Amino acid sequence: MTIVVGTDGRPRPARDHGPGAAALRILVIEDNPGDAVLVREMLRETAETGYVLTHTRRLRDGIAHLLEAGADCVLLDLALPDAAGLDAVAQLRTVAVDLPIIVLSGRTDETLAVRAVQEGAQDYLIKGQVDPRLLARSITYAIERKRAEVQLAHQALHDALTGLPNRALFLDRLAQALSRMDRHDAQVAVLFLDLDRFKVVNDSLGHGAGDRLLVDVAARLQDALRGGDTAARFGGDEFAVLCEAVDGERQAITIAERIAAALDAPFQLGGEEVFVRTSVGIALAGGRGDGGPDAVVRDADAAMYRAKERGGGVYEVFDDGMRERALRRLETENSLRRALLHDEFVLHY
Repeated sequence: MTIVVGTDGRPRPARDHGPGAAALRILVIEDNPGDAVLVREMLRETAETGYVLTHTRRLRDGIAHLLEAGADCVLLDLALPDAAGLDAVAQLRTVAVDLPIIVLSGRTDETLAVRAVQEGAQDYLIKGQVDPRLLARSITYAIERKRAEVQLAHQALHDALTGLPNRALFLDRLAQALSRMDRHDAQVAVLFLDLDRFKVVNDSLGHGAGDRLLVDVAARLQDALRGGDTAARFGGDEFAVLCEAVDGERQAITIAERIAAALDAPFQLGGEEVFVRTSVGIALAGGRGDGGPDAVVRDADAAMYRAKERGGGVYEVFDDGMRERALRRLETENSLRRALLHDEFVLHY
């Protein structure tokens, strides 16, 4: 049942509500029709922009409505024919993790209320103790809090400048890709990119131009990738790309070449044409115990530095010999640092 509660306080058919209206879509999942009617009446008293109210008596019907039409907020009873207690909250969050949920229960149970909020509900209201203003205020606050949570989560996992996933989100997606790879006969490729001579752009045109260049590079990078690939910015002028289900080294190289071609055309920065080349390191994970996401990224990073040593603007595929060289270099650097600390250098000439 769907009813639009208008600003005049009278219900009217949902189809009469214009597409440009700012009405909130409220889904009430409640097996007691009388309680659902009471919610509708309370919303009628406080409706300013109007509510589109949909009522279902079972959780599965509410989930079906969410998948088809969505909602701005759910009012959820915990005593449903097809869901027991907080299991209903968990099922709703599985379907729509960013959906504000308000539990509207007949149980006065502080422990249950705390657990409901811990499980993801924004509020816990008790039937018989709710008035129209409290209900309207709870809906408004729930939507605002969830919106703020989503925004903060996005900021924590995305680069503020380019909007790309950051290192933390990239490593999480890579870990999931490696887990899926273990269950299927497929390979995962990580490409690590560094812009050659980026510092020259910053020094000559300013950091503002450098930031615009990074934004434009991120846009071209995404356009060059396949649909399921992930591009991320690790910081500075370093980017990483996750490619799942690659058919060996040749396909990973093809993706690297496509990225290089996408960045080959000049960038327009404040009337100046800027040409960019990128050095690309490629590391493949093929179910051989690669050591986890950090290790795969480290291998791609080492391959990228090898590409830069070759003059830049090229790609390099990581191999075991490269790992051995990197370990020897690390050992040498550590030995030199220890020698300096212990004054072990002697000048002979």
